[in-house]
This record gives sequence, C-alpha cells and structure tokens, in this order.
Amino acid sequence: MVNIITIEKNDRTPELIEKLLPVWERSVRATHIFLSNEEILQIKNYVPMAFSGVEHLLVAQDEHGAPVGFINYCRRIPPPLSAKRVG
Repeated sequence: MVNIITIEKNDRTPELIEKLLPVWERSVRATHIFLSNEEILQIKNYVPMAFSGVEHLLVAQDEHGAPVGFINYCRRIPPPLSAKRVG
C-alpha cells in the first residue's frame, strides 16, 4: 500500500532529502537514457537544493514509510492524484 503525504518547504529534513535522492536517481536513469552517467552525477549535485526549494512536495511512501516516489508543485492546489500506483 502506498501512502501519499504532503511535505511543505519548512518541514523538510536533510534525512528526507537524503532518502529522496536515490528515488530521483533511479527515475532519471530509467527515463533519461540520453544522459550520460557523468551528466547524471553532475545534475545530482543540485538535486538536494531543488528538493529544499520547491514550495510543495508530495511524497509517496511504502508500507514502511520509505519514499518510493515524489512530485512537486508550485500552486496552492495540488495536482489531481487519480493514479493508484506509483511509477
């Protein structure tokens, strides 16, 4: 079962960002096949700053509370969550 929680900008911890980084990397490696390993590693250096800077962050967690996916948004209204799976 996946649980989706909202984590606002001021509530993010370094531990959360550290847990989200491998989720980001797996996603990028699976979907951005045009990027070289070196490019991914270079971009990865900026990802923690990006996670810290977005206003609203939705995090999908597995049954143990570990992040398995995320989405960020800038508006006050979150995006519709019609999907029942995380991919």
